[in-house]
Amino acid sequence: MPEVFVSYRTGDGENVATLIERDLSHRFGDDRVFRDGKSIRSGATHRDVLSGSSAETKVLLVVIGAHWLSLRDEDGDDGLDDERNRTREEILDAFECGARVVPVLCGRTVPPLSPTALPTELAPLADHQFLRFDTGDTETDLGKIAAELVDLVPGLTDRTARSDSGGTRNSLDGCLSGVAIRAGDQCGGPAVHGDGAGYVAGANTGGTRQNFGTSRAREGNR
Repeated sequence: MPEVFVSYRTGDGENVATLIERDLSHRFGDDRVFRDGKSIRSGATHRDVLSGSSAETKVLLVVIGAHWLSLRDEDGDDGLDDERNRTREEILDAFECGARVVPVLCGRTVPPLSPTALPTELAPLADHQFLRFDTGDTETDLGKIAAELVDLVPGLTDRTARSDSGGTRNSLDGCLSGVAIRAGDQCGGPAVHGDGAGYVAGANTGGTRQNFGTSRAREGNR
């Protein structure tokens, strides 16, 4: 089962939920992040799949927009106080099974949840520390959500994260002369090209490369 479940209410935060899920799927792998529009196969029963997935997930992200609390269907039913509400079921299943439930507030103006504004069974959600997602700073906030999940879920690895294990490359392009210094453990021997001076201190087991001079091109209702 996916370790991360993205929950939302149709008519409130589905666009943000899709954006968050796609980014996390790119970072962690498609099979490790659940969103109903992506993860429920044709012919499957929504209620059974959602209930089972939210009960077995490690982290439930609850995407909360401006209308998350007040949203109801055309008949005035299926609000969060309705036992048939899917978002309500997802949260309660996660509570019961001990998953980490994280509210994600969409935008700068959506206030933190108040226990008195929630149905009694959902009131504990207000005590859970929230994350904020601002569409005005999408890249930064997506990175924060991903980093938080890496800390919360053992074995979850961000495949897009940069690795500094390939050694140190130091370039002073456009200079006829210069000085570059690197101190600490290095991987391999130092290499210096062009006019300049280089100094490396510490164990040298990887590689330090310095270039002086001209650079070279490289390449359902909820």
